[in-house]
Amino acid sequence: MNTIKFLQSFETDSNKGSPAIKFSKIRKELYAKGVCWTDSVNGNFAENDHFRVVLYLKKNTQGIDFNNPIITECNGLVLSYFNNDWSALAVPPVNCTKSKISMHQVDKFYKEGKYQIYEVLDATMITMYYYNNNWRIASCKGFDVTDYEFINGQSYMDTFLSIATTKYPEFSLNHLDDKYCYTFALRSAEFHKFNETKHEFTESTPELVYQSNTYIKLIKVVQLESTTDVDINWININIPVYQPVEVKNAHSVPILMNYAKHAYVKYSKGYETNNFKFKPLYGYILRSTASTVPKSYKNIMISSSLYATIKKGLYATSNENDIQMIVNMFIDQKRKMQFKVLFDQYLPEFNKLEAMVLNTCEDVVSLIQGNPHVTDDIHVQNLANKVFHYFQHDHDINQQESSVSRETTISLLYDYIHSSDYTKELSTLLAV
Repeated sequence: MNTIKFLQSFETDSNKGSPAIKFSKIRKELYAKGVCWTDSVNGNFAENDHFRVVLYLKKNTQGIDFNNPIITECNGLVLSYFNNDWSALAVPPVNCTKSKISMHQVDKFYKEGKYQIYEVLDATMITMYYYNNNWRIASCKGFDVTDYEFINGQSYMDTFLSIATTKYPEFSLNHLDDKYCYTFALRSAEFHKFNETKHEFTESTPELVYQSNTYIKLIKVVQLESTTDVDINWININIPVYQPVEVKNAHSVPILMNYAKHAYVKYSKGYETNNFKFKPLYGYILRSTASTVPKSYKNIMISSSLYATIKKGLYATSNENDIQMIVNMFIDQKRKMQFKVLFDQYLPEFNKLEAMVLNTCEDVVSLIQGNPHVTDDIHVQNLANKVFHYFQHDHDINQQESSVSRETTISLLYDYIHSSDYTKELSTLLAV
């Protein structure tokens, strides 16, 4: 593995005896390449410390050289350091290129049959590895998230085992070999809230059909000593295997890109007509093992408009509870309709909030006219009082003296309330 070779190059006589200085140098050089380092050591280093480090790309990947194999390997790569030696613990799939490349060249390789096509999954990638006599879970930025909360008080490991025992009862951790690490796609309907199962698929190929909103798929297995990939079709751990697909009529990369571009529009039309004939498309990953394909062209991701919209609408607010998420999507009028289309399980809450906002507008108009509140709801009154105060100050409107119509005022108020200034009050309205 190129990253281990790079790290081992720092094991010189001049560096021995000063691990803290050595690791500081490594961090600096990795960061210059675009790679972040997080380790499990706090405070002082000892020469024989046994610790873990996770390596991953910085958020800003502009200018990063994806021909550098270290860049592609550091996708949540977990390494161990012990007795001046580095070894692999968790080796996830390599990074997809995020720099500008020639799509004409990609298309050339594609037509030459140099790529296998995988469909992007709306799932969380985890890598399971054996450490200190236990199976541990790594994510793209954490060397051990095993006991961290994943969703609703459940840890990553609890979530994984809960899904595995329910969906794949023949699976057991005892089936895993500690000489290997295993990368899975983990999807929980409680976390990945876009509903994939309401679609009436027309495809006849069984592996293309999403059977459930909750699943686990085996993505990759690596033999740790050699850090080489193992053919996952020969690995029998009773978990479904993530397989390449054939895309109908996709004779070129521009066709794939066009499918991805129109994925949201296609889905929204299905929503409008309640006629879902096709499964949702999140995009494609093109992977090549051909020696004639440059490193920066070996792993290409084509993200779909549907997946991009889902990420902006949901995963950007994944640390929030449902109420906070709904309110934040509600006040963003540009994305409000998109959110309602993608996450229609929240329509009752959306409709409730919509009605209460309109009641607030009516209440504020009454206050502008010098009349008392027209609602008995104390929470609506509180929001109306706040809006009335600031609205009067910003717009200098007196309904009794102004020629501005009632409808115009309500429209102005409606837009006015769609502001982050009122998220607290809107959350209160939704919570009651």
